[in-house]
Amino acid sequence: TDAVPSAALAVCLVASRACFAYWRLIFAFADTDSKFSASTDYYGFLDADESAWYGSQQQGVIKSVVQLGIMNGYTDGTFHPIGNITLSEAIKMAAVVHATCNNQTISFSASDGGKWYDAYLNYCVKNRIVSSDEYSSLDAYATRAQIAHIFAKATSDFAVVNDIDYDYIPDVSERSEYADEILALYRAGILTGDERTRAFRPSDTITRAEAAAIISRVALPTTRIKIFKMGNEKFCTLCRGTAMEHDLEKLAVTALPISASPIMRHDFCIESWKHCEQVKSELFAFMV
Repeated sequence: TDAVPSAALAVCLVASRACFAYWRLIFAFADTDSKFSASTDYYGFLDADESAWYGSQQQGVIKSVVQLGIMNGYTDGTFHPIGNITLSEAIKMAAVVHATCNNQTISFSASDGGKWYDAYLNYCVKNRIVSSDEYSSLDAYATRAQIAHIFAKATSDFAVVNDIDYDYIPDVSERSEYADEILALYRAGILTGDERTRAFRPSDTITRAEAAAIISRVALPTTRIKIFKMGNEKFCTLCRGTAMEHDLEKLAVTALPISASPIMRHDFCIESWKHCEQVKSELFAFMV
């Protein structure tokens, strides 16, 4: 007899969370804890789909980093959102964020050499973000672990918002390269990992749009993500679903008992995501 009210409540929960996610993005530039402000006009890029997860109609991370002066596009009017980011580009992003957060300037001079990124590299070496001989080629694509390592040194503002440890990240342990930086960014709500497995995939490359999402959270604390973590016994043991997929409120709304079998919980996991497909991009931040 309570099927209709329960369904209505479920819809309200989805709508309220989607609304919260939307307004969190709208007020990002009003972040009183950030030293960043929009200083560059955004006109879009030829290859940037504004309706995609990174676009201005969704999370707007490319627009954000361009307006903040952290990233820019190419001379042909493109951004290459799904292209892999290079180490030199990551170093430039870290240098801009660090300089802004610490009221410093990046000096450009003829002595920097012939590479476009030399001034940013010199700044990062001077401020111990990277060492001069840390990477054999800065034109190489950056791995996700390397991005975490570089971005983690861009600012010291990494207040813990997620009480998690290495057991939350299935493919990172205390012995992993850059493990401390990766965990620190997870705890700060800057990294969240794969949306279904929580995995970080440290050795994978990373796209420019994904890097934009991460660095924007570094620069703007109000855009960081709170991970709703429940006890391990409430996770889907078949697909390792995240806590968001098995939200206690949803379990209560759908009358699915906490003691439900793994098969029942897995079925609920799948159906939940089918139900939320249209608002998923607003309800859940794109997991990077």
